[in-house]
Amino acid sequence: LPEQAWINPFQIYFGHVEEIYCTDFETDDAGFTHELVAGQEQEGADDWMWGKPMGFGGDPDYAASGEYVWGNDLGGEINGSQYNGEYQNDKHNRLTMPAVDVSGYDQVVLSFDRWLNVEDGHYDQANVLANGEVVWSNHSTNQNNGVEHHRDRQWVPQTVLVETNETMDMSFGWEIISDRGLSMGGWTIDNVCVYGVVEPELDADDVDGPKS
Repeated sequence: LPEQAWINPFQIYFGHVEEIYCTDFETDDAGFTHELVAGQEQEGADDWMWGKPMGFGGDPDYAASGEYVWGNDLGGEINGSQYNGEYQNDKHNRLTMPAVDVSGYDQVVLSFDRWLNVEDGHYDQANVLANGEVVWSNHSTNQNNGVEHHRDRQWVPQTVLVETNETMDMSFGWEIISDRGLSMGGWTIDNVCVYGVVEPELDADDVDGPKS
């Protein structure tokens, strides 16, 4: 595990950290916002939804914890329209979390559970953003070998280590940029946390070396 591990391995951070922010989306949508960045405005173009995953389009039918998640097109009937769980073609949409105070930290760790299904990055891009800058993207090949798609088959832990560059606040985002061809289930995310990286406290033996 996971399937196609050379494309989408488990990612876990080891080190000393302090919790800055965490949400599991169970109480509410945590104030996350979403928008259609580019593409024709139409129903479902900005397809980010907070709710219970329905298992459409390769998405899970259960949350990583609890019942609620954020994701692209969670599927099912909404306002009389039937959603198939897949992001639309030729669209760029984005989910953004509220900014958090990262002052005092040189590095922070974004941690979340994901279930991502997206076409080879040569065609469709699933990005993670930090203050609008891409800090992670799905695996990409080239036009001659554009079939190495990212297909999660289970909830996958993902961490991204980010330099703060002395910024006071930082906001993270998730986006899909699709072409005019194949579409998939996109992002489903749960248990989003931000941690500040701290130096471990050393005792006298650690600093001075072993005693004889």
